[in-house]
Amino acid sequence: YTAEQIKDYVNKNAGLKLGKIESDDLSFKEQGIDSLDASAILFSVEELTGISIPDEDVDGLQSINKIVVYVNERV
Repeated sequence: YTAEQIKDYVNKNAGLKLGKIESDDLSFKEQGIDSLDASAILFSVEELTGISIPDEDVDGLQSINKIVVYVNERV
């Protein structure tokens, strides 16, 4: 999966507009994305990929690039 695929899916299915993400490397918090929206992003990623993200991994997945690496290591 690529960053663009993930952002496109989240935009369409979570009702979030990730176009405001300035850099795929910056954390969601640094870009003004609150924890509720971050949770919606991760839920959408689970739906898209079929991967279940355990609670203990959530804190490490706070940027698009970290999510991309995480997902691609598990598919």
